[in-house]
Amino acid sequence: MRIAEPEPLTRSHGRRLPWIVAGALAVASSGPADAQSGTITYTRVTTVDAEVPGEMAEVRNRLAAARDRSFLLHFNPSASLMVPAPEDEGQEPPPAVFPMTHGNLDVLVEMVESVAASQENAVTRAYSGSDGAPGVRVLEAFEEVLRTDAPPSVDWRLTDDQRTHAGYRVRRAAALSDGGEMVAWFAPDIPVQAGPALYGGLPGVILVLSLNGGSTIYGATAVSLDGAEEQIVPPADEGRMVSPEEYQSFVKDEIGDMRRSFRGMRNQGRHLDDCAVGGKNGRMRLSCFDRGGS
Repeated sequence: MRIAEPEPLTRSHGRRLPWIVAGALAVASSGPADAQSGTITYTRVTTVDAEVPGEMAEVRNRLAAARDRSFLLHFNPSASLMVPAPEDEGQEPPPAVFPMTHGNLDVLVEMVESVAASQENAVTRAYSGSDGAPGVRVLEAFEEVLRTDAPPSVDWRLTDDQRTHAGYRVRRAAALSDGGEMVAWFAPDIPVQAGPALYGGLPGVILVLSLNGGSTIYGATAVSLDGAEEQIVPPADEGRMVSPEEYQSFVKDEIGDMRRSFRGMRNQGRHLDDCAVGGKNGRMRLSCFDRGGS
């Protein structure tokens, strides 16, 4: 997946993404040069990059779509707060139904694990204050709330590539991480070292951020420079603090429980034919049933 081209992105395997980068090369920004506080609306899109049987293809798409959500980033030169945007009350897409077999349940567990293994797909809030305290991120995974430190500082490499995004001239920066290549498109005309999920460190706010080799992408859909001082407050002190290693151990334990639960469902006396996967705004639901409804 590439984000450098000035055209809409597509999710692998044919699903359409919200447009991320559009415009022409080196078009002047529409914002003031001294803009240093405001609110940016982002959409986070997750891709489940897995080869699956044809009967599980829509399940893969629904699992990815359940992780997609929008965020508000309130920022000033020294602090920022990212919170979920108000949820869309629109109709939820219908669930994806698949035959309940050992193989299909194993595939589902593998896909859930691949998404949950990255903290980037579980971040729901992120705060960095001006008091010198380290930033904190709030995660929601397997219906549990956790807290973790800000991501490590990124050794960005600036490039000469430029485009426009959300009406602003953006410049490309790249870096390598354990999760794969990271790419950021930042707006020099908004000279604040901020971005989604506490990523920053660039001479301009990040409007597009690609993580995990492109499987997690934040794209700004709206920019307001009307100030945001009153909105930048620490999130509630909830959830236990975990290190990256503790988070991975937590995911491993939850996946183990999921495997055992599915094994019990398949081995129980009452026969179940199909399962359905649905959900939105980071929440996934699974239900299994027999075709006769009895």
